[in-house]
Amino acid sequence: GSLLQAFSLADGFPVALYDTGHEISVIRFDPVTGSVMAGTASGLVYLFDQDLVPTGILSTGMNEGLVEIRPFTLRRALCILALGRSRLACIANSILNWSVSLDEGEPVGATVMAGRVYVATWGGAGPCLGLDSGLSTLLEFDASTGDPVRSETVSYTHLTLPTTYSV
Repeated sequence: GSLLQAFSLADGFPVALYDTGHEISVIRFDPVTGSVMAGTASGLVYLFDQDLVPTGILSTGMNEGLVEIRPFTLRRALCILALGRSRLACIANSILNWSVSLDEGEPVGATVMAGRVYVATWGGAGPCLGLDSGLSTLLEFDASTGDPVRSETVSYTHLTLPTTYSV
């Protein structure tokens, strides 16, 4: 849904409620800044303090649901990495810094370390047959520019087991 609600840890009673007006697809708490980030199905990122008081709304330039949000600092500036189903965007100082297309498959996660952004994608034919099937790719981007650095692809084959057994 579109509601973000905070509860007291002591007694479980609701203490704050905010309606974004957009379906929330991912929530992230950043303990460094004490902020809560909510990514929506329409590509927006809502920012709150830890008491759920709104502090800003960021546009990723994507018209798709966000699957991951990663805050990080770059040259002492807070940046927000937003991962959608087909794009990756970086917002710094409330401005869209860069955005790149992800053509290698379905994104499953992203992280930032040592000035690089790493995105894992999975691609396979038809329905997912398990972790041991399909094609996994690790994409690497420069965190300040979004320029691709390299990608590593690992291919997996699915073991087909017989559907009937005899004893």
